[in-house]
Amino acid sequence: MPFLKDFVYRAGAGLEQEDRNIIGSSLIHNQRGGLLRVQQERFWQYIIWKSVYSNWEIEVEKVFGDHQYDFAKIAQPGGNYDCFFELKKWLSEYGEAEIQGICDDIVRLNLENLNNSVLILLANNRRGDMNRQILWLVNRVNEICGFTLDEVRRESFCFNTISPNDHEHHEFWISAWPIRIGHLLEQ
Repeated sequence: MPFLKDFVYRAGAGLEQEDRNIIGSSLIHNQRGGLLRVQQERFWQYIIWKSVYSNWEIEVEKVFGDHQYDFAKIAQPGGNYDCFFELKKWLSEYGEAEIQGICDDIVRLNLENLNNSVLILLANNRRGDMNRQILWLVNRVNEICGFTLDEVRRESFCFNTISPNDHEHHEFWISAWPIRIGHLLEQ
């Protein structure tokens, strides 16, 4: 399985499992909601790291050059880094609040000294809206940042969840776009 597809699948499955654990615990306390009860990017980052670490040596909050990245994958034990990741949560209804931060991450991920880099987006929307939201994001990133996200190479994982705030049906999803494509992401 290609690296990015495998990474997103493992991360998504880990997020879904944690969502189910939180939903179960919420019910015990007569409350609602899964992952959306804890809208902290670092909490979700930890779940992703925990979900992929058994397969790849991944460091969290890694400084490389003048920049810090949410994740850095090591090529082999004691080796160099071969992929850098930035993670963004997108929880506003239309994404305008997050778009500049997403653009800033893309600029950082597109630096010439990186062989492979990936933008990871974590989002929540009403059930069935993921593809519409992604299309909006791709168009908005092109318009605001002047960067085209590669939809052919994008990988996504989506699951149904429960919001603690309303009785609507929601979905939570993770999508990953390669920004700089080297040997690892060409697979």
